[in-house]
Amino acid sequence: GVNSKYEFGTGKINLNYSYQSTSNNTLSSFDGFPYESVGAGRISLLDLFYNQKLGDKLDLLVGIDNRVMRLSSAGNKPESNIFAAYSSLFLHDLSIFNLEVGGRYNKHEQYGENYTYTITPSINVIKELKLFGTVSTAFKIPTLNMLFGQYGSNLNLKPEKSHNYEAGFNLSLADDKFSLRGAAFKRDLTDAIIYDFAVGYINQESQKVRGFEIEPGVKIWKFTLNGYYAFTDGNEYNSVNNKLEDFLFRRPKHAFGITTGIQATDNLFINANLRYFGSRTDGNFTDYVVETLPSYKLLNAYAEYAFAKKRLKIFFDAKNILNENYNEIIGYNAMGFNFNTGLSFNIR
Repeated sequence: GVNSKYEFGTGKINLNYSYQSTSNNTLSSFDGFPYESVGAGRISLLDLFYNQKLGDKLDLLVGIDNRVMRLSSAGNKPESNIFAAYSSLFLHDLSIFNLEVGGRYNKHEQYGENYTYTITPSINVIKELKLFGTVSTAFKIPTLNMLFGQYGSNLNLKPEKSHNYEAGFNLSLADDKFSLRGAAFKRDLTDAIIYDFAVGYINQESQKVRGFEIEPGVKIWKFTLNGYYAFTDGNEYNSVNNKLEDFLFRRPKHAFGITTGIQATDNLFINANLRYFGSRTDGNFTDYVVETLPSYKLLNAYAEYAFAKKRLKIFFDAKNILNENYNEIIGYNAMGFNFNTGLSFNIR
């Protein structure tokens, strides 16, 4: 990829380009029959955007991007091109009021034109407390794999559309030593894309998701402690029982975590986090039944020490220290205890 930036006065132009190519050759067995699949994909992204300050209280952003995706799978070689133009205005520090308004225009060669928007007002009730809210729409086209892939592809898929609502607060006390963020959200989807075990990818007529998040934090001296709790609920079409169920596949209702870190010295930093994921519902495509995956927890730790004016760092990163045995998706084992260590060097 390539990134470039040009600044002048109160304006800035950014140009980003990235290209990624992948290929795979998979040999699998289902019901005792070996099956070999060969696939390849490429994606390129060009993003050009311009930031401009229009005085002390108004910021402007305008940009365009173009994405080209190619897939080679099961004898098909489809290509998809998406062009987008976007802009936003951020009005801030008007007494206690702030407002950001944004819009995006999308043009797809198969699905045509679409417009989305975002409106985010906020109010600084007092110095320590801010209230905010967001109303937005979203548009998601099917991937080439969903349309042309080897497993459950469907050329008749429609784009997924959603209306999203969020409201919450940010509270900061004692010179930012204590913080608390809370937010509730609601998402209404139309033509949500899901996987039907019998026929493959289909559009669910409607899907509703709702929940809330709480994120407390403490920062004292060189020590930080942050936590979160997330509740997510909703409904999804269950193709096994052919009815709408009050759960979301592979998404737990309850999840929480805690992260602690300490800058022990100017050169030594240590961090650890514990995350809990509640039970989830998933579909077993082997015998077409719905199963409940048990909850699990992950303990991770990280440490780094800096040398040579912090240009050289040695680090140690450990994952799943408790060697938890769990599955994120039925049929796929997750990694047990693992770690990596190494050196990083900054030439600046």
